Amino acid sequence: MRYVARRALSAARSLQVLNFLASHAGEGYTLSELAENAQVNVASMHAVLAVLTQSGFVIRDPRRKSYRLGLSAIGVGLAALDDHPLVKQGRGVVDDLAGRLERECLLSVITGGELLTVAEAGRAERLYLRPRVGQRLPFMPPLAILAADYLPEPEREAWLSRMGPDAGEADK
Repeated sequence: MRYVARRALSAARSLQVLNFLASHAGEGYTLSELAENAQVNVASMHAVLAVLTQSGFVIRDPRRKSYRLGLSAIGVGLAALDDHPLVKQGRGVVDDLAGRLERECLLSVITGGELLTVAEAGRAERLYLRPRVGQRLPFMPPLAILAADYLPEPEREAWLSRMGPDAGEADK
C-alpha cells in the first residue's frame, strides 16, 4: 500500500499567503482581503497570520491594519539564490539583455507545475499587465510557450496536452 501524506491546511494556507504577498510586493493587505484571496474564513487566516507575523515572515502595519512581507522572507529568498546559482546568474543576464535591447525582459523558472517570475528588467512602466517578480502562473498553454520549447519531448507533449480535448494538431 502506498502512503499518501495528508495535506496540512495551515501549511498550505501559509504558503498561499506568502506567495500572494510575494506577487504583490510593496502592497499591504488586510486580514479580510487575505482570507478572501485564500478562500478561508477570517478566524483561520488570523491564526496563520499570527504565526507568520511572530516568525517575521509577514509584518503588520498597525495603522492600516494590513500585512506585507517581513524580513524573514529575505533570508529565505537569498538562501534560495545561493542554492540556485543559475537563477542568480540569469538575473544579471536579464539586466544586461534589457539594457542592450532596450526592451523589457523577464526571467521565469518552472517549479511545482507553475511558472515563477524571478527577475524583471527594463522599463517596467511599459508592461503594466506583465507578471511581477514572485508571481506564479499556471504552467499551461499558451503561457510559457518559450519555456516549453526547451522541455524534453515527453514533457513538452504533456504540456501541449493541457490545451484541452478540443485542441487539434494545428493548434499545437
